[in-house]
Amino acid sequence: MVAGGEFAHDFDAFVLEGTAKIAKVGRPQVQTLMAKDRKADFVGRTENFHEDANQVRQRLGLEPLQVVPRRNKSTHGPYQDYYNELTRQKVAEVYAEDIDAFGYEF
Repeated sequence: MVAGGEFAHDFDAFVLEGTAKIAKVGRPQVQTLMAKDRKADFVGRTENFHEDANQVRQRLGLEPLQVVPRRNKSTHGPYQDYYNELTRQKVAEVYAEDIDAFGYEF
């Protein structure tokens, strides 16, 4: 078992090694969302959080929110700034199914 803090201070190691050591990290999300016995009918995106949260609320018969509350808001820069060529290649390899399914570019 991998201790939760093993990669706390080394992002490159987390990407390069954590994807092999931590099963849920090293598995594309589409494998969970579209398993044999279930298929997600909606996947919200963090980049569209407000709109997607309100779409879920609408599906549940709830009124939309004018402002969606935010907790744990971070002040870091764009995610791309944290990757180097090796970590980009690892993400492209491990999460190829997600990148394709969700139309992302990395």
